[in-house]
Amino acid sequence: MSTELEKKFPNITNWIKGDGWIEVGGSPHEGGMAKAFDEGGCIFEGKSRYSSLDAILKDIERGIGEWCKENGIDFQGKRMISV
Repeated sequence: MSTELEKKFPNITNWIKGDGWIEVGGSPHEGGMAKAFDEGGCIFEGKSRYSSLDAILKDIERGIGEWCKENGIDFQGKRMISV
């Protein structure tokens, strides 16, 4: 059974259920506040400032979706959104 967050952010959900992880926060002077990683390193780095946590998660969701589309990853047929 999926939670509301899993339904709202399917790319993030599938990413972290696999071998990936995300980072949220940090100093705005040290790069993006929104990042996604896999075993090879950072695959997405967002902006240094956001208006809300929701905006951060939406940007990570979009970034993971775009990276997966560019790299032919579909999470074994699960829903993937490129926003």
